[in-house]
Amino acid sequence: MIGSSLFFERLKREWKFQWGIFRSIADWTIIVYIIIPTLLACSYIYGLWWITIPSWIVPVPELYLFLVVYLYCWLGACRFFIEEADQLYLIQKKQIVRNLKKIAVSYNVISNSIKMSIIMIIFAPFLFIHYNLNVQTVMIAFIFFLSLKLLILMLKKWLSVIKRSWLKKGILLILFLILGSIICFTNMLYNPQFIITMTFVFLLTYLFIVRRMIRQTGTFFEDVITEKEEKLKYASTILQISKIDQPAKIKRKRPLLFSKSQRIFSYWTKQNTLVEVFIKILLRNKQYIFSLLRLIGISVPTVIIVPAIWLKWLLCIGIIIVIKIWLSSMWDHIQNKHFIMHVNQDQKELALARTKAVNIFWVPSMLFIITLLLGATMISL
Repeated sequence: MIGSSLFFERLKREWKFQWGIFRSIADWTIIVYIIIPTLLACSYIYGLWWITIPSWIVPVPELYLFLVVYLYCWLGACRFFIEEADQLYLIQKKQIVRNLKKIAVSYNVISNSIKMSIIMIIFAPFLFIHYNLNVQTVMIAFIFFLSLKLLILMLKKWLSVIKRSWLKKGILLILFLILGSIICFTNMLYNPQFIITMTFVFLLTYLFIVRRMIRQTGTFFEDVITEKEEKLKYASTILQISKIDQPAKIKRKRPLLFSKSQRIFSYWTKQNTLVEVFIKILLRNKQYIFSLLRLIGISVPTVIIVPAIWLKWLLCIGIIIVIKIWLSSMWDHIQNKHFIMHVNQDQKELALARTKAVNIFWVPSMLFIITLLLGATMISL
């Protein structure tokens, strides 16, 4: 099997894996009520930037935007698509491994070029309208930062063989300060000759390191670790955000709320019993309640940042619907985990208790968001 076919097979498998992760969290309700409205709102706001520059960007010098791009250059890693099973056979076929690395390097260049283009397109209204830069200057900045990102990622790859963590971090810190000082103190917008020279230096250094890394075979295990980290970084983020099946252990002897397990409802019925169980479990688990507060808190920056009133209402209605869906899913989760929910319960009673328990949290959340929206609407009028 040649290196090119092996690479594209692994790339296809990678895309399928990442798409599966996306589909695991983005069902039709998330797509319809969050993703699509968010994309529409962002497109609308971006279109307004080309017409009227927002007030918050006026006091910001152009150097700060380039520093944001510089920080972005340090994100990510260079991948060679080396897998752990390759040590059994593929590592002995050096020519196939070299071809695999060459195509992987080309893929990294293309993918990072697309990502850097997206960053520059986002900043384009500010660069062209507010800072009055011409296309040539922006293109020079684009090529400069692209070459810088490629060099930084390859340097991080090259330094991954260093076993001492403090030494590797120290070298990366020195490189971060040196490269950052070039951007801060060289007045890059008004010194294009120096920037072009530094771009050639970055590219030549990058090509030198790439040639060494392609021929080098002693970084196999480091390549495998990098590949696993990059492949699973989105999945790890999702698992950290939503740890429902593994709630945090409470170290104190008594829970913070309802420590004596007193009754919430004075009138004791099967329905009230189920609702009380749901309320106490939700409030006693900090991960559950913080997740609810995060969903409600999304409405605050939405009301503040989004300029159009109709967009504020549209996005907040979507948030209200998502909160209702989340509370319903939490009821189903607690019902499957808690034994009391299964003790001789009528399906009709369960349905009524589910509606009542969800509304106890959903109605106050909805009232808070609507009150926030009405206040923002009155201020805008």
